[in-house]
Amino acid sequence: MVFRPPSITSNLPPISASSYQIQRANIDSNLSWHTHVEAIISTATQRLYFLKQLKRAGVSHVQLLYFYISVIRLVLEYAVHVWQFKNMRSV
Repeated sequence: MVFRPPSITSNLPPISASSYQIQRANIDSNLSWHTHVEAIISTATQRLYFLKQLKRAGVSHVQLLYFYISVIRLVLEYAVHVWQFKNMRSV
């Protein structure tokens, strides 16, 4: 992740390592994660809507589960181990 204000980051070219594009973190000028969290929620909401469309189209429950695990849960649980470790250290 690259930590820069959105105004600076929007002018930078995408960063990639091998064939993987590195995600940029959106941090406010007051070092709040609010903008980044909103972006993650927006992405997850769009993908949940697509999951709903797949269900309406008659896709099997097994395939819906695979889609959820690989496309939606992946976004929601990104770097969860880091956050969990941080919370455990503060206890």
